[in-house]
Amino acid sequence: MQNQKTQKSLVAKVLVLFAAVALMFVGVQVFADDKLDLSTLECKDALELTATDAADAEKVVKQWKVQNTSLNAKVTKDSVKVLVSTDSKTVTVSPADGDAGKTLSGAKVLNLVGVCELDKLTLGKDKKLTLTVKNGKVDAEAGLKALKEAGAKVPATVNKDDVTFTVGKDDDANKVTVKAVDGKDTVSGQVVFEFNVAKTPWYKTVWFLTLVAVLVVAAVAGGVFLFVKKNKNNK
Repeated sequence: MQNQKTQKSLVAKVLVLFAAVALMFVGVQVFADDKLDLSTLECKDALELTATDAADAEKVVKQWKVQNTSLNAKVTKDSVKVLVSTDSKTVTVSPADGDAGKTLSGAKVLNLVGVCELDKLTLGKDKKLTLTVKNGKVDAEAGLKALKEAGAKVPATVNKDDVTFTVGKDDDANKVTVKAVDGKDTVSGQVVFEFNVAKTPWYKTVWFLTLVAVLVVAAVAGGVFLFVKKNKNNK
């Protein structure tokens, strides 16, 4: 009788142990299934980052969100680590080590824009730039802005220090040459576009500014005159 009770107790303990193990397995499986697989996430276009910037997880995640506005909230600068390829054309995003990346799995290879080849740039329907020319020169920052406004796909990796804008002479006075600065790894080559001269707003024209200056001087002079006259009358 005693042996029978002992056997029943032992069986009960074994069943409880099996149940606990089963629950543990289910819990682990649920947790594993809840992980976000990075390889399933989309990225519309190449990231507008240089290879140097792509080595920074925060910059990669920020650019990824530009290309995929609905990027899962689990993907953060702290939850992932990045590795740029030896040819600087791609960056691999994978879960960060330790607890920071425990909600993620898999890896995603993202393309980088690479070198911007100027001779391959095209403009939109107008096919012309609108530029402000001062002393025969065009400010590079304003020139890049004009390129983008005209429909040219210039990546954010290209800045004002990477290119020059040179206005033509004589018969080519309506053309501008956009050229890459030597030694830059974000842009290469050169391209020529026709341009229209930007019209100066009326409130910025010389005659208007001159008129404003004259009115200000007249107002100040009139104020001084009245002040002096009033003081004389008081005496």
